[in-house]
Amino acid sequence: MNDSLAPTDPPTAGPRPGARFGAWQLREPLGSGGMGEVWAATRSDGLHAGRAAVKLLRAASPDPAAAALLSARFAREGELLARLTHPHIAQLLDAGIAPDGTRYLVLEYVQGERIDHWCDARRLDLPSRLNLLLQLCDAVAFAHANLVVHRDLKPANVLVTDGGHVKLLDFGVAKLLGDAPDELDLTRQGSAGLTPEYAAPEQITGGAVTVATDVYALGALMFVLLSGQRPYDAPRGNAAQLARAIAEAEPRRLGAAELTSTFGGDASEIAAARSTTPQRLRQALRGDLEHIVAKALRKRPAERYASAQALADDLRHFLKHESVSAQAPTWFYVTRKFIERHTLGVAAAGLVALAIAGGVAATLWQASVAREQAARATAEARNATAIKDFLLGVFRTSTIGAGKTTQDTTARELLQAGGKRLLDDAKLEPGVRLELLTVVGELQNNLGMFDSADPLEQRALALARSVHGPQSEQYIYALVGRALSLTQLGRAQESEALAREAIAIVERTGQQSLEGYAIALYRVGANAVQAGELRKGIADLSRATAAFEKYQPRHAMRSIAHRWLGNGLAQLDDFGAAERELRRSIELSANQVDLRDFGTGAGHYALGQLFARAGRFADAQSELTQALAIFERTMGPRHRTTALVRCELGVVLHQLGRAAESRAMLAAALDIAGSDTSRQIGNAMDRVNIALAQVAADEQRPDEALTRTAAAAKRWEAQGGAHWAATLVAQGEAETRDGNVAVAREVLRQALPILDTQLGPNALATRQAQVALGEALESDARAADDARLAFASALAAGSAASPTGDWLRARALLGQGRLALSTDPATALRLAREAQALVKTGALRERQVQAQARALEARADAQRLQ
Repeated sequence: MNDSLAPTDPPTAGPRPGARFGAWQLREPLGSGGMGEVWAATRSDGLHAGRAAVKLLRAASPDPAAAALLSARFAREGELLARLTHPHIAQLLDAGIAPDGTRYLVLEYVQGERIDHWCDARRLDLPSRLNLLLQLCDAVAFAHANLVVHRDLKPANVLVTDGGHVKLLDFGVAKLLGDAPDELDLTRQGSAGLTPEYAAPEQITGGAVTVATDVYALGALMFVLLSGQRPYDAPRGNAAQLARAIAEAEPRRLGAAELTSTFGGDASEIAAARSTTPQRLRQALRGDLEHIVAKALRKRPAERYASAQALADDLRHFLKHESVSAQAPTWFYVTRKFIERHTLGVAAAGLVALAIAGGVAATLWQASVAREQAARATAEARNATAIKDFLLGVFRTSTIGAGKTTQDTTARELLQAGGKRLLDDAKLEPGVRLELLTVVGELQNNLGMFDSADPLEQRALALARSVHGPQSEQYIYALVGRALSLTQLGRAQESEALAREAIAIVERTGQQSLEGYAIALYRVGANAVQAGELRKGIADLSRATAAFEKYQPRHAMRSIAHRWLGNGLAQLDDFGAAERELRRSIELSANQVDLRDFGTGAGHYALGQLFARAGRFADAQSELTQALAIFERTMGPRHRTTALVRCELGVVLHQLGRAAESRAMLAAALDIAGSDTSRQIGNAMDRVNIALAQVAADEQRPDEALTRTAAAAKRWEAQGGAHWAATLVAQGEAETRDGNVAVAREVLRQALPILDTQLGPNALATRQAQVALGEALESDARAADDARLAFASALAAGSAASPTGDWLRARALLGQGRLALSTDPATALRLAREAQALVKTGALRERQVQAQARALEARADAQRLQ
């Protein structure tokens, strides 16, 4: 490559479409810069299809010295790019000199948009913007590790593809660390092509260029991406004033200036482009982010981050709610970050006690100051003191007063004591009490302390209404929060009423942009799906996903709404649409900071359930195994969620013929479910009972199967609907296996109309009920016609093809065959063979059907020969 880039005189003629450079043919110009032009090009040698960006050295300058400088800089760019092979750097593919003397570089073609425009067009929130910046930091750190300083980092040189992948371009003024003096002259001359808005002070004053120069540009780029403003208040277009400001003035604080964009747009537009409101954006830009940007923009290079990697490390710490190096590690700061990281509860009791006593007070003080006007700062400071005093009092009462050491006090005990004191303490100012009731109630719910949290949330709801008013954001938030919690207490109707009240207030007052609106729609939809009112639930969940997309596109619960929508569609056997929603849920979760792991794990769990329902057991095992690994890593091996996954996975392993693994998985699920304090219908214990009943029935243990299905059916009876009917079908099948056909017929005739009404005659659950009823009736000669009708109804129903549908069809054919055996053995033989042909996956239930089909075939053959 070095030989091909030897000095030469550039040509005078400009390029044209169709011109060839090596194996590449120019198509259309993409742009031009200080050294040359960039063209889109395609392969012209016929070896393979391909597209690239061809960069051509600008036509000859009348000044021989300038021409030589441009040629040398162009050669240097090729040499530097040859060092850099990284997924976030546009790659050098080839380089050379055309027959007419034109130098060219062939670069990876990047189909993308500059990073600031890409973020604004998609209304990316701050965490998503920071994740893109992390990709850029990785690219810059890689360049630095290869002794290359870019020197011209700016939005135009950072493209983002449709898939969200960052690509760093244009190393035309890049510098090699440790350049010799003549090479320094070359790169110093090249600094004329720099963009002043993102230049570091040392570039303005002619100082030494180091990795800290790129760190400064990253800080300036971060300032623009997060706030929509530039760090300096110089008039746009006045390069001299801007250069003076960069060299002499201190940059603005990220969270201090008014949100009036130097690039156009008012505060509302800037905030909307970040999927938030101006008030929330100002609050988010303060604190850690402000300190990180300020450190990157220090005037003295030695005071900045030591590397792009160090800056990236602080951004990652910020996204994980961990302490950042740009903030002084004060006690209040460290404890506040600790609490932010552990909202699901922690077991190290002494540390929790200190964190809650100091950290939550600091967090609530910052949140309240951000919400209130400056005129109320003194009152808010008093509130902060009251919060701190209250929590310290709880800590002392739970430790010293009870004769315990700090290490003896658990998080549960501390929260229990805090909740009790909140209910009894009449001295707290109402606003302070509301803040504390909300935080302690949420923490108790996260630890599964649902009964303890209930009175706290009840009091918080009343206070939110009295303190802030019946149409306030705080009251709506309290309504939605309580609606979510009541489902865990099995009080679905009350949950529905509160969520619908929140929806009505929002729609009446035009506050749809509040996060509570989409969450309330999700809750009523999820309640309906849980109750078996699937079409109603799907309609509400569709409204919820639309509201999230329009008003809260980056909200962590958006993925949950898509997951519940997928669950509802799955229960209506719309497997294609359900899979699309569930994969969308996983995709959204993967791009979140909050709830990323939980959302991804829950998405894989739901996909596993979908595949199991459809009879795709190998696919189900893959998804459920991923879900279990995620939940055990992030929530612990004994969290109630792991019981749900283990339960489903145990049944799948059973169907795959892995009996020992299945028994171990279900035993662990049963053990964990025993400590589940949720009274929600369909909790871990309910689902374990159903799973164990299925396995017991297959393993010829009818007594256990009946006991467990009856227990589950009794629990679901209070809720009614399709879920209850499905447990009745399981009970009916178990009764038939145990010879109790009269009881089986009764419960199955109870289930069928519910399933037919709620799910429709084509639903797999309805068809299973029809098949089960036919099997319960066929042993009674007087009910043979009713049995034939049940089997025929199951066969007449049409639904999307699936292994489960084929299994049910095979069972119905076998039922018809058994009924025909005594009078028409030829028909019985044909039906047995048709049934065998339908079941192909090798699952345990299909092997059972094949065995029954072979037995029927043998009997039919024998009867024909008589």
